[in-house]
Amino acid sequence: MERRVETSSERSSILYGVSANADIWVLIPRLVVGIFVSTGLLLLLFWFQFGAVTSYIFLIALLFALFQVLLVIGLRHRKTFDPTVPKMTGALDRIGAFWLIAVFFGAIVAWFTGDWAANYPDHAVSLHSLTVFFAVALPVATSIPNYRYVTAQNAYISVPLLAVVSLMPSIVAWRSAAFLLNSLF
Repeated sequence: MERRVETSSERSSILYGVSANADIWVLIPRLVVGIFVSTGLLLLLFWFQFGAVTSYIFLIALLFALFQVLLVIGLRHRKTFDPTVPKMTGALDRIGAFWLIAVFFGAIVAWFTGDWAANYPDHAVSLHSLTVFFAVALPVATSIPNYRYVTAQNAYISVPLLAVVSLMPSIVAWRSAAFLLNSLF
């Protein structure tokens, strides 16, 4: 008996044993189960780590659920990807290439600078300004060049994904932004 080897495109079209082209009524129950399991695990992990469940973890769970919904929608419409769009390599594209890095590391640096601002009140304005820069300005600015790749077929996935992911680090900067606004007035 000869063993058939899957190609990489066949392998990538299956997620958790379900084909991306499966009927939507097969994908929805899997999606609901995935959302309940991930939310339960997040709540348990947060409870064991911090001893309390706050509204912050519900926001994180909501973002995970949104990601899972966008993943299912994106997998269903993968065939509409147009590989004939030329790759752009200008200065704006080099800035846009740092988008996810700015989102992840910007949030981490902003978290540190925001905490340092509470410990060093003499430098609070400059540290809160750095917090807002790293958590809001940098992710949003590096996402702008990526909007050029949005087409009519993928706009309802790409625009919310770019916007939500770019604004997620701003959660870290709310306290700093409020401090800066209060210090101005």
